[in-house]
Amino acid sequence: MNLSSLSRMLFLRSQRAAHQKLFSYRSFSSAQVNRTDSTPYQDRNESLYRRISPIGDSSASITPVLEQWVQEGRDVDEHALRRIIKELTRYGRYKHALELSHWMSDRRYFPLSHVDIGGRLKLIYRVSGLEQAETYFNNIPIQLRGWVVLMDMLYCYSEAKQITKAELLMPLLHQNNKFHKPSPYNIIMDLYSKMASWDKLKACLLKMEQDGIKWDKYTAGIQLGAYIQASDVDGIEHLMNKIESHPDIVPDFATYSLAARGFIKLGRLEKGLELTKRIEGLVRKTKKRTEAFHELLGLYSSAGERDHVYRIWNWYKTSETVYNRGYIRMMDSLMKMDDVEGAEKIFEEWESSKELTYDFRIPNILIRSYCKKGLFDKAESLIAKGIESQGNPTFTTWYSLADAYLQVDRVSKAADALKEAIALHNSSHLSKDTLSTCLEYLEGRGDMSKADSFMETLKNEEIFSTVVRERMLDYIGRKFSNEA
Repeated sequence: MNLSSLSRMLFLRSQRAAHQKLFSYRSFSSAQVNRTDSTPYQDRNESLYRRISPIGDSSASITPVLEQWVQEGRDVDEHALRRIIKELTRYGRYKHALELSHWMSDRRYFPLSHVDIGGRLKLIYRVSGLEQAETYFNNIPIQLRGWVVLMDMLYCYSEAKQITKAELLMPLLHQNNKFHKPSPYNIIMDLYSKMASWDKLKACLLKMEQDGIKWDKYTAGIQLGAYIQASDVDGIEHLMNKIESHPDIVPDFATYSLAARGFIKLGRLEKGLELTKRIEGLVRKTKKRTEAFHELLGLYSSAGERDHVYRIWNWYKTSETVYNRGYIRMMDSLMKMDDVEGAEKIFEEWESSKELTYDFRIPNILIRSYCKKGLFDKAESLIAKGIESQGNPTFTTWYSLADAYLQVDRVSKAADALKEAIALHNSSHLSKDTLSTCLEYLEGRGDMSKADSFMETLKNEEIFSTVVRERMLDYIGRKFSNEA
């Protein structure tokens, strides 16, 4: 099946989906109109989230939905609004979460707690940047700048990698640290680690000791990460000995896995595998067993221990329900060891499960491999099969195909795949006009300057590798020279 056939299949399926959505929306709307407000309190507020949730476009306002909810005479509860803000933030919908935060205080006049103010501060940073966050912070009355708000401002400085500003905030946090919590030290040490400021990190640890602040597992994790980043194997080993003998820290699977990854990455396989074995002994004790199995698969595959990977996989399947994420982790682990045949068998195993939804991230693992090896027929066949199974190809699906075709100068095929890839890319910087111009030039006509501008956009957006971008520009340049 060629790319044109794939595109037609996608178009027809999207038309059917739109038709079904229209009727389901009408049914939902009529149900809402006829519905009385005798619905249980919790369900009513969950319904508000269900109305907000489908508005995926961050440029679209959710205020009309909120106002409509109030006009229908429905309850608006501040605790429920906080839960919705938290949920929107969890899914990275920062602009909508911030809009709801403002609506909560400006339209419903709910008083803001320290947690509300701190949460809004972080949302402003994520939506509008550090300068706007600082402006908001400076306008907060002194009496409301409690521990939570100061910590959230420190978080913003850490995310923005502003060491000096973060350090200036620390004395205020020292004054407010009535319960001797290690969290402000952890945040600034994480910043020092990101900026490779090892001397400052060590000085911060000494300051903690002088202030009588006890470590927690995050303190230990940040130090481990710093030693790994600095490629300090002896430091990792010394710290793990200290952690295991520390009276206030009980090492969990996350601590051991971080250290194991560090040892494996730095070539100390024997030590890394020793810690990995120790993680196996913690699997039954941890509440996050699924994550523990995923970590074990990753660690053994990084160490090239194929037999152990399959052993953990069989243990995983007999102990837990394996969902799509589990299959992704197992296939990724096998591909890390270039076990394509094994990954294909796991894919077939996943396909045979009728209880799991079709997730295109799973065939994408094989599609990427096929494309790298030039097995285009297998890649296209897998895409077609996925579409027939009601799966939705992703940006990665088409990107892999376009990238591979460009590597072998099959430009017409690459252009078809590129159209599909860009259509799914969520960047607001990509212009349809420049995309069209670039594609037209790939096909032998168009404006060279516009095509060059589009390629610069691809570079800035990190959509294609440097090699592929240069290949595209070279091809366009040759077309231009031939026409001239």
